[in-house]
This record gives sequence, structure tokens and C-alpha cells, in this order.
Amino acid sequence: GGLRAMEIANGQTTAVLRLPMPWIYASLPVSGILFVAYSLLNLADLVRHRRDFPDEADKIMAAGD
Repeated sequence: GGLRAMEIANGQTTAVLRLPMPWIYASLPVSGILFVAYSLLNLADLVRHRRDFPDEADKIMAAGD
């Protein structure tokens, strides 16, 4: 949707800053890409930590020894 908004706003400028409106609407697809990238990084971090640390049952068993 962000790319379509950029196409529609082509030729318009902001009232105060006189920036082209497509630059403003470019934040939509850019933020979507960043959202996906950070989600994948967080997922990889979660999987990596699951393999590195023992689960709660192992912690309880180790504490009882």
C-alpha cells in the first residue's frame, strides 16, 4: 500500500517543509521492511537462545542435586 500511496502523491509537496510527498509516504514501505527484518532477527535470537539454555525442568533438577 505504501508504494501506491507514493504514486498517488507524486507531484505534491508538504505545506510547511516543501518536501515531496512521496518522501513522506516512503516511510510506509521502509518501515514494513524494517519490521520484517527485526522480526526475523528476533526469531533467530529466540531459536538460538532456546538451544543454548536448558529449560526450566533441567534447572530444577540441577538445583536439587
